[in-house]
Amino acid sequence: TASQYASAGTFIVTGTIAESTTIKATATVTVVNNVDTIITSVNVIKVTTTPGVAPALPSTVIANMSNGRTELVNVTWANVTPSQYGSEGTFTVSGAIANTTVLAMVNVTVTPAALSFPGENGIDYNLPDGIAGTAYTANIIATGGTPPYNYTLEYPNSLPAGLTMGTDGTISGIPIQDWTETQGMPIGGVADIFTVNVTDSATPTARTVSNKCVLTVRPALGSIPLMFWGPQTCQCYPVVGTPCNCLVTCVYGGTPPYSVALASGSSLPAGLTMGTDGTISGTPTVSGTASFTLIATDSTKPTAETVSAPFNFTVLPALSLPSTTLADGTVGTAYTASISATGGTSLPYSYALASGSSLPTGLTMGTDGTISGTPTASGTTSFTVNVTDIALQTGQTATASQTFSITVLAGNKVTVPVLP
Repeated sequence: TASQYASAGTFIVTGTIAESTTIKATATVTVVNNVDTIITSVNVIKVTTTPGVAPALPSTVIANMSNGRTELVNVTWANVTPSQYGSEGTFTVSGAIANTTVLAMVNVTVTPAALSFPGENGIDYNLPDGIAGTAYTANIIATGGTPPYNYTLEYPNSLPAGLTMGTDGTISGIPIQDWTETQGMPIGGVADIFTVNVTDSATPTARTVSNKCVLTVRPALGSIPLMFWGPQTCQCYPVVGTPCNCLVTCVYGGTPPYSVALASGSSLPAGLTMGTDGTISGTPTVSGTASFTLIATDSTKPTAETVSAPFNFTVLPALSLPSTTLADGTVGTAYTASISATGGTSLPYSYALASGSSLPTGLTMGTDGTISGTPTASGTTSFTVNVTDIALQTGQTATASQTFSITVLAGNKVTVPVLP
């Protein structure tokens, strides 16, 4: 009956033998705990974590069975305390499996995250700007690796005058920055670039990373006379018919904020206006070079400073694709033709077929405007070409379009008479 084999133990089953009334057959049945006999071992698990992060232990493990099979079985792990994974190293956790004395084991490796600090991997780390004569403090903070960290300045780099860096990565002091004017640009605002090395406390081998840091010391307000900073020729070169947004000049020194305005009698090219920050915007309608005078005013109290300077501003001719009659082609004969744009910013131009346009079969067009190939079918094909120039300022790319056509003539046919 089912009650006989419902739990571990033994019982005897008897049976009769055919053609005999006195001889009985007997069998002793042993019922054993199934798990104890089937699970022989459990595969060891390996888990990796970082300091301070509890390891993620699996809820099941692979058990090896006495009959050669493997099975996934549930496991209950022993408690893991924060002290075990609080620092770099290894430890083992055991786990219990129901109905067996065989234990599951997991080896946990605590490996620090990669040592890093802001701006590494080729990206300069921009520290907060300092002001000459004003107390400065900034911190370079590393992460990963094994704390504590040691910060050093790579030889022969140096910090801006008046500043020092501690081994904890703190840069402090009172920056000293004299200013002079060289080629129209105040030296007081030029950034200092230096390399910092960070070493952790990993054993047996410490890890070190390095990167460039940028720290700009700016002159104290009011220590530099008001001036225009930069070339007095606008470098953005807008194109007729193309919207532009150009900062024609920067104001420096004095006491910000500043305002910039056209001097009396000065004017911008048609279609353009200027904001009080010196930004010229709009869509120019006429090409050529305009000369005008700008006046900058600061916020010095009680009497504001002013400074004026002449500027040149050039508007380039509109980008265009002149209408050109392209040469005819012949079926089976190599073909080459070129499309040339004019105006805009500068060469090289980039040419492409407009959406939905196609060339005669067998011909292709390169980005330089050259059409080439060997036509395979006669007929006339019309198509539209778009051209784009190089944007010297973001968002100021000029474009133009024109429709062209190519006629492909049938090739000469040679008839060979059939001899009788």
